[in-house]
Amino acid sequence: MNLDCLKATQYISELVGVPCKHRGRDRDGLDCYGLIWLVYHEAGIKLPDFEYSTEWKKVTELLIGSGATLVEGEYICKDTNFQPGDILFFKKWNSRIEHLGLFIGDTRFLHCLRETGVVQSKLKGPWKKHLAGGYRIKKGLN
Repeated sequence: MNLDCLKATQYISELVGVPCKHRGRDRDGLDCYGLIWLVYHEAGIKLPDFEYSTEWKKVTELLIGSGATLVEGEYICKDTNFQPGDILFFKKWNSRIEHLGLFIGDTRFLHCLRETGVVQSKLKGPWKKHLAGGYRIKKGLN
């Protein structure tokens, strides 16, 4: 999925500043998965909707799980050149995925932080250090 076909620049600038809301799935509030879910949803691509209490491990297993993938796509190692629309996975102090972002191009990604809501950040410094890899969606749910 390439976000260029979404006229991403205008659309993404509209999402910056949306507040953080647990299990949020609209412009009134989003969490980091809700941001990705909304962008793909508005592009006509259906992704699984998860309860907020679902552990990140379950999210990644459902997206990139061994043989049981719900969403057609491919895992991308962290040293790959990401494309707009790729989902980024971040690990922090342990081996568990704790944060998601959406690559938008030119080392930038969109994500949602508790303190600030939806923001654009550069994939460098601590974000680069905690990057675990990514996932490129080819086809959503039927």
